[in-house]
Amino acid sequence: MATNVSPGFARLNRSNRPSNLIPLPYRLGVFLSLIACLLGAPDDSQASEVQSTFLGTTTIVFKDQTNSILIDGFCSRPSFATLLTSKVTSDCERVEDCLYRARVKNLSGVFVAHTHYDHVMDAPFIAKHTGARIYGSRSTLAVARGEGVTDDKLQNIKHGQRFSEGEFEVQIFETPHVYCISTIG
Repeated sequence: MATNVSPGFARLNRSNRPSNLIPLPYRLGVFLSLIACLLGAPDDSQASEVQSTFLGTTTIVFKDQTNSILIDGFCSRPSFATLLTSKVTSDCERVEDCLYRARVKNLSGVFVAHTHYDHVMDAPFIAKHTGARIYGSRSTLAVARGEGVTDDKLQNIKHGQRFSEGEFEVQIFETPHVYCISTIG
């Protein structure tokens, strides 16, 4: 069972980590310095409202009056039995419904933290469906290419980079992956 901790907001030091936690490799954490900012300083009458909507697991949409960006892309939620017994693919109707219910419009970027299925699985479908660019590691971009996303919609990310999508600025930095808690014993 994984804990949903936001790397960067809460870190476990090796010395204070409970013994039943298993460290996983470091991955690129995308969203933790997500800054909603206007490129020009607004006066009070033009203040930009930013909304965030948690879509489950690790998927969050940020939107203002003109643009949206998405952190991760995981709406399909295949069952554990499906994961064990069949090929896992996006449930297109479920993804479309999720985006519709979250009122996602003008999606310009999908920022994928790392390439575990519960972060990247639906990102290629979402990018093709909305025209958004996918930001991610080389392996994330390989998954997207395998699902038919064209290279002009793919952006490799590295620690320290900053990207602007509309009025949003996203800074990339490495963080430790969420730790798994042993459920055995």
